Amino acid sequence: MIEIIVALIGALGIVLVALIGVFGSKINGRLRAVQGQVQNDHATNLREELDSRHAETRQWFWALWKRQDRQDEAIDKLFSLVRDERERLDDLEDTINPRETS
Repeated sequence: MIEIIVALIGALGIVLVALIGVFGSKINGRLRAVQGQVQNDHATNLREELDSRHAETRQWFWALWKRQDRQDEAIDKLFSLVRDERERLDDLEDTINPRETS
């Protein structure tokens, strides 16, 4: 009777080792797939790369802002010139066709 129990325990051990091997290889394959998705495969750290890109973007926006500021100044000058020319034209029209004052 003890021989049968020992044989069953031995067989059960072999089955468990086989199951662990099968499921272990599946788990190992899944772990490799996950590792491939999250492992950094380039030389720079992701945080450092993002910081660098953020700095580049900030510089780009700063340059864009400076250009926009210069354009705003140019537009203000154009409005001023148009206003001055309109006043000059009004004065010329008044000289040619004086307005009647009551």
